[in-house]
Amino acid sequence: MQGVFSTVVVGLLLILFGILFLLDQSGTIDFDFWDFLGDIWPVALIILGIWIIYNQARGAKSDSRHASIISGRKVFGNIDATPDSIGSEGLDYDVTFGDIHILLTKTEFMPGENKIRVSVGFGEINIVLPDNIPCKIYSSCGIGDIRLFGESSSGLPAKREYVDDTYESSEKKTNIRAKCGLGDIRIKRA
Repeated sequence: MQGVFSTVVVGLLLILFGILFLLDQSGTIDFDFWDFLGDIWPVALIILGIWIIYNQARGAKSDSRHASIISGRKVFGNIDATPDSIGSEGLDYDVTFGDIHILLTKTEFMPGENKIRVSVGFGEINIVLPDNIPCKIYSSCGIGDIRLFGESSSGLPAKREYVDDTYESSEKKTNIRAKCGLGDIRIKRA
């Protein structure tokens, strides 16, 4: 819910500033966008600071139980997850500024396809898989490096797909979708 709320707030602020900027450009009313922005920027910084502290406090509470979280969203900071099991919803982690570290070596996988979605705006994604679970991986990185099982690729953007030979015939398997804007993706087996 926190991610939806912050997305809505950012969207509403963009709409508000867009309307104010249009009013300034059209000249139909006596309004100066840059004067307005100059008057409110200190208040905007205070609100942004309060919002960041609040989100970090909420994130710190949820990360104290990091062994069992199956989904998490943060604007700033890291997510370190060692889930006990993967439910029918799969795993879903999202960080705007920070890293995501997922250790799956002691995780109980369900029969069928276990889905894992990981997304980082600016930072790193590190996933450690057990040796006995075949995987299918789709990874993309805007600017950075992708390293899957020791093999590296980079580019602008970098994209990499991988499928184990036994993936289709396996009872338990994992499907990973990893996206990174600026940073690195590293997936390896323990």
